[in-house]
Amino acid sequence: MTKIILIFVFFSIIMAAFLIFIDLFVGIPFSKSINNVRNPFWVMDVGELSILVILIMISVAIPIKYYFKLFTKKKN
Repeated sequence: MTKIILIFVFFSIIMAAFLIFIDLFVGIPFSKSINNVRNPFWVMDVGELSILVILIMISVAIPIKYYFKLFTKKKN
């Protein structure tokens, strides 16, 4: 589980750096680029936010289901 979290953090940092680089390449100032990376949810519509919430719920529910199933197998 720790490896997965570390990979997720690593890819998040790489993607944020890539987004900042693209913004700087286009001509957006660095402070505005950092603000865009830190606060992407300000520009989302209701539909996009609902999809984000559903994806977060799925990503939380699957490990909980797995550990619950593993816990019930250990009891039996």
